[in-house]
Amino acid sequence: MDGVVDYGRFAQRLAACTDRAGRWALLAQFEREWGVTPQPSEIFSWIDDLVDEDLEGVDAHLPVPAALDEWLRLPATSYTDEPHLYWSYLIYPPRVEEDEDDDLEPDDPILAGATDLRMVRFLGRAFSDSRWGYPAALAGQADPPVVHSDLSPGSVQSRSLSEFVVHLAVMRLPWRHGFAIEVPQTTPELDAALDGAGLPQLGLPPWEEDGYWSVEVYGAPDAIVYRYPGEVVWAVGRTRQALRDLAARIDPGWKPEITAAHERDERHPSLRH
Repeated sequence: MDGVVDYGRFAQRLAACTDRAGRWALLAQFEREWGVTPQPSEIFSWIDDLVDEDLEGVDAHLPVPAALDEWLRLPATSYTDEPHLYWSYLIYPPRVEEDEDDDLEPDDPILAGATDLRMVRFLGRAFSDSRWGYPAALAGQADPPVVHSDLSPGSVQSRSLSEFVVHLAVMRLPWRHGFAIEVPQTTPELDAALDGAGLPQLGLPPWEEDGYWSVEVYGAPDAIVYRYPGEVVWAVGRTRQALRDLAARIDPGWKPEITAAHERDERHPSLRH
């Protein structure tokens, strides 16, 4: 495992990724930092062998964004190697959302005046109606912004599809590969202590999915903190000591229980609702 990684500086690392190649490299770095060494996988080999019955709901006139195909064809990623850890299922080829209730609003600023209001979904959360996709009007972009099926107009889950892939890894991998603190019900005192700890955000938009909405993500040396404001807090560290140091930074008198990955539910808190 690498030396100490200060996730308080993750926003700068993300901002330095000015293209898709940079974000794929950041994804690989993040995986290594959490002890993940993906093996090459043939899990998506069927993409090249699609048959007619696989194409229901596919609009053949819409291109598939280059970023989506690039992700799925990376030589090795944790999603292809350990897809169960992501608690999600791939929708490929991407499908136009059939429920008109999930269409974007005509005045949604993400559309920039485009008239095609449909959402094209490419990923869904297991055992849930949560789906992530991109506006059909922007399907021709190489790396379009990602929206969630239940977000209000003007709300963007990720500024690009490649950023979404990095964000998804941030949300899923540390819980299964690191040590953790979990506070099922936060308190005003803990919220105030977290606010006063000066933890920088990771530079990612709030995470949206069924159960918990607008999860904010903060960084510290060798640790990441996830906050569902007013409800739940969980933190994951690459080492137990990183979490002890984090707890002391938040509140010198706080001595929370720290668990290893094998000692807890493999689903992180936002997946239990």
